[in-house]
Amino acid sequence: MTRDNQRLKFRALVALWMLCCLAIFLWRGAIPAFEYGKDGLLVYTEARAWLEGVSPYDALGLDAVASRARGDPAWPPTRRGNADLLYPPTTFVVLTPIAVFDWPVARVVWIGVNIALVLVMAWCLCALTGLKRDEWGAWLLVGACLVFAPVLTSIKHGQTAVLVFALAAAGEAMRVKGQGRFGGVLLGLSACVKPQIGLPLLALEGWRRRWGVLIPGLIMIGVVGAIAVARLGGLAWVDELRANVAAFTATGAGDPSPLNAIRYQMVNLHPLVVDLLGSSVPVGLIVWGIVGAFGVAYFLMPRRTQEHPSDLLAMTMVSAMGLMLVYHRSYDAIVLLMGIAWAIGAWRHGLRVPAIGVALGCGVFALPFTGLFATLVEKGVIPETLASTSLWRVMIMGHQSWALLLLGLVLVLCRGHDVDVKTDTQGV
Repeated sequence: MTRDNQRLKFRALVALWMLCCLAIFLWRGAIPAFEYGKDGLLVYTEARAWLEGVSPYDALGLDAVASRARGDPAWPPTRRGNADLLYPPTTFVVLTPIAVFDWPVARVVWIGVNIALVLVMAWCLCALTGLKRDEWGAWLLVGACLVFAPVLTSIKHGQTAVLVFALAAAGEAMRVKGQGRFGGVLLGLSACVKPQIGLPLLALEGWRRRWGVLIPGLIMIGVVGAIAVARLGGLAWVDELRANVAAFTATGAGDPSPLNAIRYQMVNLHPLVVDLLGSSVPVGLIVWGIVGAFGVAYFLMPRRTQEHPSDLLAMTMVSAMGLMLVYHRSYDAIVLLMGIAWAIGAWRHGLRVPAIGVALGCGVFALPFTGLFATLVEKGVIPETLASTSLWRVMIMGHQSWALLLLGLVLVLCRGHDVDVKTDTQGV
């Protein structure tokens, strides 16, 4: 086969792959977002309230804000209740460009922004792995970004995970390209929207002593935080937020006990610990111990090789530790796209076994298995006699927590087998 024929075959396969991925992306993510998107409506209403100087943590007050902004009357904030009003005030500052529009326009803008950000994060991940557009790995990674279940779920429900991860990926890509200060600003903005995703990556910058990235990130958080708090001056928002968090973890969607009917959506380790040891044990302390053990094993044990300047492996590790440690739902597993990117790069460098291990650990989240199983139980396809067993609850519905534990172990084992360090380490 001539080189021209090989190139033509490659382009045809890429086109077919991308058409399939785009079809899934539209079918499962972008198009349903116009019908669903209730999470997006709620955080939009909070941001709009912040913009108007109204407390974003009182659902009753938010009803009036939603009405003025022409929100969906079938889904007023009081239908969700105060326990779901948990975003930090910094989130609303970042979302101000969306909140200035009334909801019918803001919804379209938000969906469009999310679609564009998927392309941004795909480009940034390719840049971090050094993949070029004439390599199969680049298109495999772009397709993975389009069909990864956390991406589709986030867009479908109007969540902020795509925005947060795109900012983080762009920040890390800027760092590797020698623009560490700008990268730090982007990481800071990521932490402003969702601290539980952005802060672990900023902490890694501090651990690596990349002060030119860390300090601008912290400054950005401080500036945005000051603006956020100043706008809420005179309101009892701190007490309201504390009460919301307490309700959320005690009886709301953050309750790790079997009393929470939707706890299968959680990926952190707390439900698994409750199932295995009971709720009477110090669940939080045990989770901290597990995550701490992973941190010691990965970051403090001697290593044989230097890591790649992109730090993708370590970024995957701190993100996985963050997913284990605090409340996260399935869409927050979008951060594991970093692990998939690393696996593709490692495969290209001949590290087949580590690549397969990391890809499998992250790939567990590629399909929404828990949601599918819950639907099958609800429709009676899976009998209640099976669904009510401890084995089903711990091993099947809790498989994401097990996957995180196994992924952490694989990442620790891979730390001595990173891809070769390139000579171009500018900005690292």
